[in-house]
Amino acid sequence: MIDDTALWAWFVFDSGLPTQRAKVLLEAWQAEGLSLAAALDRVQAQAMRLGLTTGEAQLLESGRAALRATPAPPPALTWRDELYPRGLRSLSLRVRPALLFYEGNPSHLTRPIIYLAPGPVSADREELVREVLSLLLGEDIVVGMFDSTPQAALAVEEAMAAEGELLIFARAGLAQRMVLESERNLVASGRALLLSPLPPKIPYQPGLEAVLHQIAWYASERVILSADSASPAPPGDWLMSRPVLQLQSTPGRQSHLAGCTTATEPSDVLDWLEDRVTPGPLPGIAHEALQRPSSPASTPIAEDDGALADAAPLPPLSPEEILQTLGKGGTIPDVLRRKILKGS
Repeated sequence: MIDDTALWAWFVFDSGLPTQRAKVLLEAWQAEGLSLAAALDRVQAQAMRLGLTTGEAQLLESGRAALRATPAPPPALTWRDELYPRGLRSLSLRVRPALLFYEGNPSHLTRPIIYLAPGPVSADREELVREVLSLLLGEDIVVGMFDSTPQAALAVEEAMAAEGELLIFARAGLAQRMVLESERNLVASGRALLLSPLPPKIPYQPGLEAVLHQIAWYASERVILSADSASPAPPGDWLMSRPVLQLQSTPGRQSHLAGCTTATEPSDVLDWLEDRVTPGPLPGIAHEALQRPSSPASTPIAEDDGALADAAPLPPLSPEEILQTLGKGGTIPDVLRRKILKGS
């Protein structure tokens, strides 16, 4: 970590400064290349230079002594940490979390986050969602969900029977959140990460949910809508820069969101993940993890390779040969096996 997260947690939530004021100071000091610890060391002698009022300087100086007796909070990422999701850096200071408290392996945040937006999942769409999850959990990504939603319940259930990693955006402070045994097992095995911008002891508060949803959206690189409509709806400016996929159980239906790709088959999600054509730059995304390698057909043939251009095309592979080839790379998901055999 770049800075002492316990010090950040105290400064933002317990120093006596309003949270927004603390974030303004943090951003100003960061712009000057000044760490929080270094700034606090200068409070007494350089309060005016640091942009502090006399009262704020006295408050910080007296409160810092009590910090030594304060129990350390759970581990957290500050917005100065490399693992802090880059998409959140575009949020206004009012909404942008200064810290993200976590339980689990934070290195999952180095992977692209594919977010299953919350919303009711109808009975005829549940099987499609499960099959999509079984495919996603085999990819080099982390699947994100919002706490206590149908998407979270389905993802945890599928993850218990498969490989892959999950990211759960919590609705409360981590010390106040009731963790299911299945989630606890996934966290303990390093396969799930719980993330919350709220101080650990803050219980669930409905008034905070809109902001928490917005943070989940912006932390993600791509979003899958598995309900008729996302609840709440995605931020408009988010849709201008990230790809969105709408799962449809009925072929031919179009999404109500402009620029949204629709999918009726589970395997469609893999094509969408590999699609290099996106509406705009994706903050925080590892493009190489989501882009399809250039095919030989798209590579110009050099003059010396004329013999290759005249060669007869190879016969198409049978479904059995395709499965045999794919099996060399590991276990083939059942939904993909069925789709390949169905095409025979």
